[in-house]
Amino acid sequence: MSTPKVTVLMPVYNSRPFVHAAVESILHQSFTDYEFIIIEDASTDGSAEIIRSFKDHRIRLITHEQNQGLIPCLNQGIQQAHGQYLARMDSDDISLPRRLELQANYLDAHTSIGIVGTQVEVIDENGLPFPRKKTPAPFPVSTGMVSWMMLFRCSLAHPSVMLRRSVFEKIGLYDTTFLHAEDYELWLRALQNSIKIGNLPQSLLCYRWHPANISQRHRATQKENAARALARTLSHMLNQNVPYQAAYNLQNRGNVFTPGEVLQSARLLGSLYQLLARWDVSQNEKKQIRQNAILRILPLLFRWTLHTPGTALQITRTCWNIGIKATFWGMCELWLRQFAKIPRYIAPRHFL
Repeated sequence: MSTPKVTVLMPVYNSRPFVHAAVESILHQSFTDYEFIIIEDASTDGSAEIIRSFKDHRIRLITHEQNQGLIPCLNQGIQQAHGQYLARMDSDDISLPRRLELQANYLDAHTSIGIVGTQVEVIDENGLPFPRKKTPAPFPVSTGMVSWMMLFRCSLAHPSVMLRRSVFEKIGLYDTTFLHAEDYELWLRALQNSIKIGNLPQSLLCYRWHPANISQRHRATQKENAARALARTLSHMLNQNVPYQAAYNLQNRGNVFTPGEVLQSARLLGSLYQLLARWDVSQNEKKQIRQNAILRILPLLFRWTLHTPGTALQITRTCWNIGIKATFWGMCELWLRQFAKIPRYIAPRHFL
């Protein structure tokens, strides 16, 4: 039997309403050189019977007598994989027909990139599209912007990802200590090891949003472990100790910060901007990173302007020092536009 080019890995646990559509979407791919590892993690709802109803030689079904959890299943599947590339799949999602083809072609053509995701269409329990206002913003496409945005939120849809098996050989498997944020921790570890990450501009996965989603049921744990992973990565990148709370505030800027935390966030953002601006990225990516840095630092400025003018002055100095002075008037214009959107504060008349 020849070695497949791609291994599709899909853990399953109590996914009876959705697993048939998920399996079918992989079996109907335009790309056919793959094996399909399904790890049935001791479901109690009849999911295993549905999987066994499919008769396809590409399916490799692994069953557990006792539930082990998602991360051990993922690591087991990686160790069992034969493919050069490994594609993730969730048992409640739907891959569009050309997903594997386009991702495999992309990795073939871009040998310096180790991981590639796609855009997603969000659907509900019945397979109907979610209203656009409730769907996430598009993921960044270029490697530079993925790296920058990864410092604030997960910039890959985990079930849409395809990556080289060599990535795991270089940085190791999923870390079981980052429960519900194991994917984000892995992407950050990849960045620490200079592995480039990109996204395709096409939507190639239907991501199902329903009450049983991990991000719905375990949101607090997910946010805590994501911030813990980010704090470790930032400490490594900046060669200084970055506290957990500073990383958490960077990811959750809607929190009410004390003046000291606001200033800490501004300085941390400035340090990251200086660091990434020196990365090997295109001029267009540098421009996008610059604009995003401005948009992120300005809320820290105007949130406390009326109440703590000293803090605002220090943040303004931070903006200046990280190289935003070349677009000072543009910064002021953005500051005013954003300030006007906050009903909690009233801008002084001479600002308007």
